[in-house]
Amino acid sequence: MSPMGKIILSLIGLCLWGADGFMWGMFLGHILIDKSILNQAIKNWFSRLDDNLRLIIPYKGYAVLDILELPFNNKYYNRFRRWFDIFWDRNLIKILGAIIGFSLHSKTLIFAGIIIGYFIDSYTLERGLKNKTIIKYWRKINPLKLALTSKEARHRAFITAMASISAKICKSTGKISENEVNTFNKLFNIEKDKNAYLADIFYNAGKSRESVDRYAYQLKLITEDILELKENIIENLFKIASADGEPIDKSIALLEKVSIIIDLPKGNFEMIRCRFFLDDSRDSYQILGIAAGASNEEIKQKWKELITLHHPDKVQAAGGSVDAIHAAGLRMAKINNAYQSIMKSRNIKG
Repeated sequence: MSPMGKIILSLIGLCLWGADGFMWGMFLGHILIDKSILNQAIKNWFSRLDDNLRLIIPYKGYAVLDILELPFNNKYYNRFRRWFDIFWDRNLIKILGAIIGFSLHSKTLIFAGIIIGYFIDSYTLERGLKNKTIIKYWRKINPLKLALTSKEARHRAFITAMASISAKICKSTGKISENEVNTFNKLFNIEKDKNAYLADIFYNAGKSRESVDRYAYQLKLITEDILELKENIIENLFKIASADGEPIDKSIALLEKVSIIIDLPKGNFEMIRCRFFLDDSRDSYQILGIAAGASNEEIKQKWKELITLHHPDKVQAAGGSVDAIHAAGLRMAKINNAYQSIMKSRNIKG
């Protein structure tokens, strides 16, 4: 996720409606752009534009592009961006309440909005709700069960989300089998007295037409920025999907969708997928000299380094022979083909 939507809409709002527009622009930018597929589409468009420019501009122009990209590749900027997005996800309703109060120019409403938002964002189900009917309803309207402050509730929400996603993945291949349920129980050390509860989750999730999105967003909030936990989630889902044999295209599509929602880098997903399938793009990774588990950003950075190093213009400027320049051109073509092959295998248009 990036703050692009918040920045763009907040500036538009500031120009048109002042401080009120700035606040609403931030909120709507987060909801409508930064948390939607539009954000990724914009990022992919800029990435393709950068790739195409590097393929057509002279060698000396690379330095200009590198300078323009430098602020966005800064580790401090990336850390702030991740913290800022997590902050918005955790405090979204509090922020909305404060914005409403601010727009109405009432300090009392700002305070009330923050307090009400706090209970909606953070109120733990186990501590506050005892009635079973209310609990059953609350689970549906509150994806994370407002469990950010309760370790026990976080664990329960995690298992419930994993069970629901697993059921959706298993159902995509046909009927949920006993092997798939047993694999899930073994992976998560589910106690026997909880099997009935999980069986009910599997049954209802498999029967429901609801998508995996809601449960995947639960996992996104629970995992925060812990890459190892995200990898573990996808790997375990692959194990469940392959309990009865090799996963099929439908289950892989769902797995990839989950990985995108929880912000697992595409390269890490491909690395896990390669453990269950023979990857035809391994030669391309070898040409670039990078691991199959590398992220899209790492692969692109490696590609840029290689085309800068082997560019025919550089060889010519160094006084290379005609054969040396021709060989550099062939190396460039090989590097570009490998890069484009990897991007295509990751469903990223070049």
